[in-house]
Amino acid sequence: MKKFLPVLILSLLALGCSDEEVINQDIVGAWEFTMVPSENYYEALDGIDYIFISQIIFSEDGAYRKEEFVEDSETHEIIGYLSRHEGSFTIEESRIILNYDEYANFEDHQQQIMEKTKLNFFSTVSDKGRYYTFEGEILKLGCDYLENCVLADYVRISL
Repeated sequence: MKKFLPVLILSLLALGCSDEEVINQDIVGAWEFTMVPSENYYEALDGIDYIFISQIIFSEDGAYRKEEFVEDSETHEIIGYLSRHEGSFTIEESRIILNYDEYANFEDHQQQIMEKTKLNFFSTVSDKGRYYTFEGEILKLGCDYLENCVLADYVRISL
């Protein structure tokens, strides 16, 4: 019986260990990237000074949400939404792995600006990887393998 007790304790400890993903707490929170568009990007907005904003929320429970919208640069009112993502994320070393449903509207190969509630389901994206790093308080999000995109600097915000 004395020999059996250590084996039993080790077995219980092994079973008690969790396989849950550990989320980097530095990434948890709300982040925002702002971009000034090139002139005449949206003809419908001619005469309005506007900016594109991308907001991402990474939650402690692994939930992921992203909203891309257009904002009047003078009044800071939202003109309309381009897309939104709803899903989950995990961390694998220096990569964020995203799984989400994307909502957007396209017309003549251009993303349309509209109310958030009018965005239509566009696609389901699985295992979308993005490299990330921190530079001070800036979250730098890059592309995955063999993708061509611009490194985006996101700043932490409070919603």
